[in-house]
Amino acid sequence: YKWNNYEFSMGGRNNFATHKGFIEAGMTFPLWGKLRAYITANSGYGDSLIDYNYKQPRFGIGVALNDIL
Repeated sequence: YKWNNYEFSMGGRNNFATHKGFIEAGMTFPLWGKLRAYITANSGYGDSLIDYNYKQPRFGIGVALNDIL
């Protein structure tokens, strides 16, 4: 979803057999020129193969390069 210079994203998945799911929300906003910052927060099972069976909340920040390329 785009609103002014901000972009919001959301995604999720659920395993109906085990009732374990995953949800993720993210936001990008301009830093300088075409350079954008990215913030993401997610919680649930299966974020990676190492900890697929543990529920973990995570938070991340970074730089989005999709407008530059």
